[in-house]
Amino acid sequence: MIWRVLIILFFTGVATLIFARARQVDWEAVGDALAGYTAFELGLAFVAAALGHLCSGSYDLIGRWYTGHFMPRRRVFAINAIAYAFSLNLGALVGGWAFRVRLYTRFGLPVAVVARIIVLAVVTNWSGFTLLAGLLLLFWPPALPEAWNIPVVAIRGVGVLMLAIIGAYLAACVIGRRRGWTCRVRGQQMRMPTLPMAAAQLSLSSVSWLLMTVSLWMLLPAHLTFVRVIEALFACSIAGAALHVPGNVGVLEGSFTTLMATDLDEVQALAGILAFRAVYFLVPFAAAAVGYGFMEVFARRHRKTKG
Repeated sequence: MIWRVLIILFFTGVATLIFARARQVDWEAVGDALAGYTAFELGLAFVAAALGHLCSGSYDLIGRWYTGHFMPRRRVFAINAIAYAFSLNLGALVGGWAFRVRLYTRFGLPVAVVARIIVLAVVTNWSGFTLLAGLLLLFWPPALPEAWNIPVVAIRGVGVLMLAIIGAYLAACVIGRRRGWTCRVRGQQMRMPTLPMAAAQLSLSSVSWLLMTVSLWMLLPAHLTFVRVIEALFACSIAGAALHVPGNVGVLEGSFTTLMATDLDEVQALAGILAFRAVYFLVPFAAAAVGYGFMEVFARRHRKTKG
C-alpha cells in the first residue's frame, strides 16, 4: 500500500513538473522563431540535435562497461536518452538522477550500481566539455572586454590548466587502475576507469558537445564562426550549471543575447536561441515524455514476467 502511494506521488510529481515546464515556455515566441527558418535549415539543426542526443544517450553504455551489469544495451540507451532529455529541461537532479534510479531499479538494477552509472555519466559529460574548453582557450582565446583587463596569456593559461586536468585524469586511470586506487563519490566507493573507458568518455562527450554546437550554429546567421558560437554556448552552459535553473530557463536566452551583442542584434540572437531551445530541448523532451510512459509499461510487464 505504501509503495502504491509513493508511486502515485511520483507520477503526480512528474506530471506537475512537465506541466510547469510547459507553462514557462513562451510558445508564441518559439513559433515565431521557427517560422523564420527554411525546412532545410531546421532539418540540418534537427539532424545535428538527433546525433547529439544519440551520443549523450550512450553515456550509460560506458557505465554498463564499467559496472559489468548485463542489462541489454538497447534498454540502457533508452533509459539514458530519456533521462538526458529530462535533465536538459527539468534539471540534473530530477532528470539525471531521479528518472535513472526509477527506471533502472524497475528493471532490477541495485541502487548502488545505478549510483555508479550516474556518477560516471556526470564525469563523462564534463570531461569532454573540459577538453574542448581547454583547447578553445589555448588556441582560440576569446576577445574579452578591455575593461576586464585580462591578458591573453592568462586566458591561455586557464586553457593549459584545463588540459592538464584531463591529462591528470588519464594518468590516474592508468596508474590508479594498476594500484587499485578508489575514491568515494556521493557515498559510493569507486575504482578508476580503465584507459580505454576514459578515452571513450572523452570521445563521446566531446562529439556530443560539438554536435550541440552545430545544431545551434545552423540556426544563426552565416557570418558567425563555429568557434564564436561554441564559446558563447560553453559560457551559457557554465552559467546554467552554476545557477541550477531547471532547463536554464531565462539563463540561456539572457546569457546568449548578452554574449552575442557585438555580433548580432537582440532579435537575431533571441530568434536563434529560441529555435535552438525548441530543436534541442523541447522536441526531445516531448519524445522522452512519451518514451517514459512506454518504459513504465514495459517495466511493469518485465517485473510480472520475472516475478
